[in-house]
Amino acid sequence: MNKDEFCTFLRSIPKAEVHLHIEAVPTIETLRTLHKKRFGTELSDDAVSELFSYDDLNGFIQSFLKVQDMFTSADDFTYVFDDLAKYLVDNNIKAILGGGDIVAAAATLGYKDKVYHASTGGGATLEYLEGKKLPGIECLQDK
Repeated sequence: MNKDEFCTFLRSIPKAEVHLHIEAVPTIETLRTLHKKRFGTELSDDAVSELFSYDDLNGFIQSFLKVQDMFTSADDFTYVFDDLAKYLVDNNIKAILGGGDIVAAAATLGYKDKVYHASTGGGATLEYLEGKKLPGIECLQDK
């Protein structure tokens, strides 16, 4: 497959989400585990319902901040990423990982070779997927 064919293919595959913040993807069970670790109490069904009930952008932001407050260590991010990566792989979702830290986590947890693509250039990966020209690639193509 040449570069043009690859670019056409990459742009043609369905994408539900290109960029995820790890704080925004934990499952309910993962949130319960993080909450218990952080606050020492169980996260009730009512609290979960309240956490994800909002009517506007401000409510969403408050919910996001409450979830983010449950992350207190690098291990928490690793725990959530492991849960997310397992879900993506188990459901054959074509995930593109962008950024050195997330690719390193994927490698450590054994997922790097199981995702569709892993790139250590996070911002560059997003720009390339958007169809923007990258100066380093343009320079190499001129030679």
